[in-house]
Amino acid sequence: MKRKWQAVILVILMLVNRGVSTAQERNVKITPIGQRTGDFCGLDRALLFEDPTGVRILYDPGMTVTGATDPRLGDVHAILISHAHGDHLGAARLNQDPNSPNATCAFGAGNVPLVASPNTNAAEIAAAKNSAVIAGGPLATVIGLKIAAVLGGLTTVACPQAGPGNELVVPRPSPCTAGLGISAKRTVRIGSANEGVQIAAVSAEHTNELPASLLTDPERTNLAANGLGAYVGLANGFVITFTNGLKVYLSGDTGLTSDMSTIVNGFYARLSRS
Repeated sequence: MKRKWQAVILVILMLVNRGVSTAQERNVKITPIGQRTGDFCGLDRALLFEDPTGVRILYDPGMTVTGATDPRLGDVHAILISHAHGDHLGAARLNQDPNSPNATCAFGAGNVPLVASPNTNAAEIAAAKNSAVIAGGPLATVIGLKIAAVLGGLTTVACPQAGPGNELVVPRPSPCTAGLGISAKRTVRIGSANEGVQIAAVSAEHTNELPASLLTDPERTNLAANGLGAYVGLANGFVITFTNGLKVYLSGDTGLTSDMSTIVNGFYARLSRS
């Protein structure tokens, strides 16, 4: 499921392991939420960004967050989901203390201590943190249903948007979902701030099906019998523009495409992560 540019990963690790990006006068804090603290393990996907204004954005929580009560999370105002595969959406959650000296960084089926999360790690976190979940349209709808299941059937509302920047003010009183098509943008702003963080969806060449394990019957049984998942629209990446000017390109699981040059040069991204 994971295609990586090794050189890009090396750069992001050098930056992320310091905990902050120091390229700007007002720093954006970047915290990896991985399987074992201090290491980059095979299942690690989640990154937590904190803008200087206080907006906190979680990218692809995956399976290395221990759930909504993970002490590494704190407030989560928005969650960005690149695609529906279980290692990004969170078909399971981590079942070990990542700070323990005995924590494993192993990779592969059966080697990582996980607990199944049929409503997804992303939905459980959003439900607990009143987060706005931003993803492709069909996937955002599915996540909304998962959040509703976590909350006992309460309807998950669509995230409000205002003005030409499609602005969403946080913190929220309840979770919400926002479908974002390729090239569309949303702005997330702390209520007390004058400006917000802009999130743009960009293309990603990757499959995007919800695993059968995250479906309900009869679709779960029917699709599993044929070795299929449920298609939920286009996969995507994101470009985040922070209020200090830092621009981060989150490519998702895309394969190598010429679009990458357009995205980087058009947005002038200075930090990249797959």
